[in-house]
Amino acid sequence: MAGRVSLLIALAVCIFTQSVLAETYQGEPSNRVKINLGATAWKLIKSDAIGGQTLAYNDASGVDIETGDDPFGERLRGHRNSPEL
Repeated sequence: MAGRVSLLIALAVCIFTQSVLAETYQGEPSNRVKINLGATAWKLIKSDAIGGQTLAYNDASGVDIETGDDPFGERLRGHRNSPEL
């Protein structure tokens, strides 16, 4: 019985020592950029945006929407890629 108690005490000391001396993992520094997708209004254009992939594209003709602004897709009704609601 005394042998078991001393074994348990030794085990507890080892676990405690390991937890105290263990180093906290510090991962590699990240090069990710955090962006706020809701910082500016999104534009909705119901037609094909010819040239929309270029930086010079002017999206002023689009309707300003905010993320989560149109939960039922009212502005998307009739758009060729919209699901049937």
